[in-house]
Amino acid sequence: MEIDVTSGIRKDFIKDWSEVATAWGISKKMAAIHGYLLTAEKQVSAEEIQRDLEISRGCISTNLSHLESAGLVRKIYIKDSRKEYYEAEKNTYKILQAVISIRREKELTPLLTMMEKYCPTRMNGELSSDSINLICDMRHYAVKSDRFLSMLENKDESLFVRSFLNMIK
Repeated sequence: MEIDVTSGIRKDFIKDWSEVATAWGISKKMAAIHGYLLTAEKQVSAEEIQRDLEISRGCISTNLSHLESAGLVRKIYIKDSRKEYYEAEKNTYKILQAVISIRREKELTPLLTMMEKYCPTRMNGELSSDSINLICDMRHYAVKSDRFLSMLENKDESLFVRSFLNMIK
């Protein structure tokens, strides 16, 4: 039995997930689709998503592709069915890794690219030593953050948990 999405807690979760996910750089409709799939009890076709969320088929198709490429959704093929079905990744650590990857790509990578232009030898004489030190520190911490987030993206959950627990002891 599938839970009704037109009212109740599931509807509220999908709406709230849509609001929160915009802070991660995900559109409201993409987040609504993701929230819908997160709370689905079985694989769902695009037609079901369209019917229940009242979102256009083109929008659903585009957003499912993006969610799939981000690792948040999988396409499922069911034998003897011509429809494509989808399910959300429901492992919270893998969701965290996918969100980290999205945020790194959208925020940290452009910052690192921009900071490459500002090495100390190019700035000597044009900026005060305090400004140069500040820019170098920002770049240094951006690089360290990138390395840390890259490590999180690529570690399996148990290794991460052990590392994290050792770090906070």
